[in-house]
Amino acid sequence: MPIEALETPALLIDLDQVEANIAAMQALADRHRLRLRPHAKTSKAPAIARMQLQAGAAGICCAKLSEAEVMIAGGIDDVLLTSPVVSPGKQARVAALQKQARLLVAIDHPDTASGLAAAARRAAVEIGVLVELDVGQGRTGLADPVALAGLAAQVCALPGLRFEGVQAYNGGIQFLPDPLERQQAAVRVAGRIGAAREALAARG
Repeated sequence: MPIEALETPALLIDLDQVEANIAAMQALADRHRLRLRPHAKTSKAPAIARMQLQAGAAGICCAKLSEAEVMIAGGIDDVLLTSPVVSPGKQARVAALQKQARLLVAIDHPDTASGLAAAARRAAVEIGVLVELDVGQGRTGLADPVALAGLAAQVCALPGLRFEGVQAYNGGIQFLPDPLERQQAAVRVAGRIGAAREALAARG
């Protein structure tokens, strides 16, 4: 089909470049013995997510519940929802999705933990939870490692929830043009994650 014949708007991709990018990112993660979980907010396409999983990704991330629902409906069976879900209606939808896929949820407040636990019990499922650490983004998450460990302990005590770990993200680092400044910022983030790990260990 000539490009002039396409109905617009239309998204066009260079498939060879997409496949090369996916392979390069997976190879980088493999070299450093990291489990890669790409974010689907770039492609928003289950077909691309399937390519990433086939290349070796452990799962994918979604920013919104509606995006996660599309991915799961498209056959993606391991999704991390990176933004807290606080309304009872959406928490019920998270619980319902557990019967179709592994949907992990990031949280940063005790009320969110309680609401998700109640939704999980009503649906007779268990929801995997990551407690979010604010490492400088200033958007969501707990900045205090001791408070984070306390929330993790609450998650462990709530029937219907399963503590899966910590989410820590500061995407602004990638926009620092100076490599040394970017490295120093990453080291600071790693230090805050280390402090959180110590606080979690102290709580058992």
